[in-house]
Amino acid sequence: MNRGVLAWGVALSGCVEHIQLDRDDLPGLVAIEVSPGDDAVSLALPGSPQTIAYRATGRFAGGEARDLTDRVEWTVDNPFPGALAAGGLYTTSNAAAGRVAIRARHRDIIGTAALTVAITAAVVDDSFPPPAGAAALFAPGTPAVVDASRSPAVLYPSDATVFPQGMAQILFQYRTGAMTDAFRLTFDSDLLHLEVLSGADRWRPDASTWALIEQSHPGASARFEVDAASSAAPGTIFTGAPASLGFAGGAASGALFYVAAGGILRGELAQPIAAKLYPLAGDSARVAAPSVSRDGTTMALAYNDSLRTLDLATLSPITTAPGPLGSAAVSPDGRLVVVANMGMVQLRDARTGKGVGSPDGRVMLGAMATHPDWSPDGAAIAVAIGNMVTNMDLKGGSIARVPYLGNGRWGSPQVLVASTGDMDNNFSPRWSPDGAAIAYVHATGPIGDPSSELRIVPASGGGPTVLQRASHRVALADVPGLASSMPAWAPASAGTMWLAFVSTRAYGAVRPMPGAGQIWISAVDPAQLGAGDPSSAAFWLAAQDVTAVGANPTWAPAMPPTTVIARATRPLGATE
Repeated sequence: MNRGVLAWGVALSGCVEHIQLDRDDLPGLVAIEVSPGDDAVSLALPGSPQTIAYRATGRFAGGEARDLTDRVEWTVDNPFPGALAAGGLYTTSNAAAGRVAIRARHRDIIGTAALTVAITAAVVDDSFPPPAGAAALFAPGTPAVVDASRSPAVLYPSDATVFPQGMAQILFQYRTGAMTDAFRLTFDSDLLHLEVLSGADRWRPDASTWALIEQSHPGASARFEVDAASSAAPGTIFTGAPASLGFAGGAASGALFYVAAGGILRGELAQPIAAKLYPLAGDSARVAAPSVSRDGTTMALAYNDSLRTLDLATLSPITTAPGPLGSAAVSPDGRLVVVANMGMVQLRDARTGKGVGSPDGRVMLGAMATHPDWSPDGAAIAVAIGNMVTNMDLKGGSIARVPYLGNGRWGSPQVLVASTGDMDNNFSPRWSPDGAAIAYVHATGPIGDPSSELRIVPASGGGPTVLQRASHRVALADVPGLASSMPAWAPASAGTMWLAFVSTRAYGAVRPMPGAGQIWISAVDPAQLGAGDPSSAAFWLAAQDVTAVGANPTWAPAMPPTTVIARATRPLGATE
């Protein structure tokens, strides 16, 4: 496996650190001053951690100043660059750069100081080493040019990708130019300058180097560039076009399930390999179309074309209801299932499989419908209404919201996105975790058509927006015909929403030609809804087998305590 090695020390503890000291009353205290004030530390890695001794001075109503260093509560707002110990002693972790607010608090009186930790580091790829003396090929002052045949080009990740914190290491990939054998990858921001020297067209960081990159930029971005040189003809650097890589402030919550290799797999973003979830060992049933309740208790799926519901914690069947099934959606509390089959929609009890509201639970919509999804509050479903609906396709699909009134009763459908004809096709609606919007697929052909792209519309009505970067951004350009479909939202995460979907796009040099669909994930900024494209370029789910087809992604709000049936494998070696 392709890895670079970066070694430095000081373990980093979990979240924001709170040092609770003496909290007795300090009569007359009006302010706390923290010294030193705004400060900066520059680290060259590998190297030793640095320490800063902070002091807290209390200002009292009578003009008195008193040292309160050992009598205040010390905290930091960013745990990645270092840790704050009792008595105000701050020690850098040497694991991440960043901006840190140092806070000294006594009751409701707080004093602050700002600390900036900047890092410079260099890595040599030990899996695919560069030629001897490669560092000299990129020495300062060496002429740099752009050459169409010799400059490298970023392939993955794409420009404007946003990653969650805590994700498994990714594989950086780039197209190499002619007659070059040394490559310099640079990651640059106002906080971090990291250089990597490699002799191959790909590089996978080790865990500490990847953590350095992502934890140095929570809620921010870095400039990623690949340059090349030739050991046989030194003296020129061939520069490539840069990409911008963003990093969310936190992790993507929940566990992602998808259909691949004849079963339902569980692929966590923090893990490089997926685990088979269902069916259990010895069961050869066909399974498809999984849906998970928002409380994480219940999964519904097509089991040999019938509806089966599972207790997700134990994978024990709750019920199996006979009859064909095209798609299903479990209510947020896991008690109801909306089932769609050949244009007919039914409401069933998730525990018994029986119809709710009528003997067969028929939902009378006045039209054929498919692809149901429950709103987060359980007050409505979204469906695709169209012509000639089958379990594999529809024509002229519109997106509609249908209020649920309780006890098997439904309100009148409200069309949110109206189709203008058979080839104006809208389907697979999925509610955002905050209930404010619905993502869906638009195509100028049938389901699976290469024209398929992701769009989003306010759940209360309004104009739709194309998720352009999610649907089309590959490397440094937007590309049509990537068959982006089957959207699925992650549970709510602070500040960022995550949308998984299926696409046939290329995965860098590992899977260079578009082919069968696989799972991709885009960050969506809820603050940008209605103000242009809120999506980022998508990243590839690292737990996948690069040779397998992935479909029907769905999320659970937490990792259920299920037994791993088998670890899915994927060929690395030649492919990664």
